[in-house]
Amino acid sequence: MILSVIGLFPTTRQRGELVEILRSVSDLTRPAHGCRGCWIAEEDPMHNCLQYAELWDGEDSLHEHIRSELYLRLLSAMELSQKPPEIKFYYTGETKGFELIETLRNGGTVGI
Repeated sequence: MILSVIGLFPTTRQRGELVEILRSVSDLTRPAHGCRGCWIAEEDPMHNCLQYAELWDGEDSLHEHIRSELYLRLLSAMELSQKPPEIKFYYTGETKGFELIETLRNGGTVGI
């Protein structure tokens, strides 16, 4: 899985417009093949930052999304950021489930 996280820094005047764009992108991206979810975090008053995140099954789905017409809306949202957006793609190499909780709660340790 791949987690895409974009931090945007709107002016107070452009914040509403930016949130509106992000919501429309999120609503249309959620049902896309390979998308596990989209989230918008609007509350970061200390840094005046909006966070937009998407979770994808794999590279093929993510790459298809980035090449899509819909992604152009996200790119236009990035242009509304008063400083360069922070863009990160986190690739998961390993997945653990409930067994991690059991191990740690029973006093075990887990290697990194």
